[in-house]
Amino acid sequence: MAELTISSVYGTALFEVAQEGNTLEDMLSEIEGIVSLLDEIPLLFQYLSMPTIPKDEKKKILKACFEGQISNELLNFLYILVDKKRIRNAKEIARFYKKKMNLSKNISEGILYSAEPLTAEEIESFERQTEGLLQKTVKLSNEADASIIGGVKIFIEGKVIDATVRTRLHDLKERLSQLAV
Repeated sequence: MAELTISSVYGTALFEVAQEGNTLEDMLSEIEGIVSLLDEIPLLFQYLSMPTIPKDEKKKILKACFEGQISNELLNFLYILVDKKRIRNAKEIARFYKKKMNLSKNISEGILYSAEPLTAEEIESFERQTEGLLQKTVKLSNEADASIIGGVKIFIEGKVIDATVRTRLHDLKERLSQLAV
């Protein structure tokens, strides 16, 4: 529960700074890039998270890595995370920031499962159809699922839109069994 509070407090603060500067998308791109880099270089993440290393040393590393590459606002935000010993929460903060930004722009993100990877045009088609159902802008990421024989399954906003062949066959079986009685 404390982790949720930390990510919401810091994620909201970052969101408000980006909203004031009209840089919501840029800030998201930058924070996701930093989180990705920390995932790719676990030693850097461990160094920045280590409580025995002085804060000034950590800030020097951040400055050397990111000055001129990211906005001053985000660099200062990273300094605050170091000061407050919250750099280890960067991934959750970025995730919360993205949710808050999407909510403010009436965007819903979901996962589109299919038997095989879909083309960009096919994904866009499913996004448009789902937008009609939800009355929101929809962004879907595609994941292949070998258990799907055909069709697709969409998980979005805690809902499941199941248009798989297996589900259609099951529904048909149910209707036929009701007719036979």
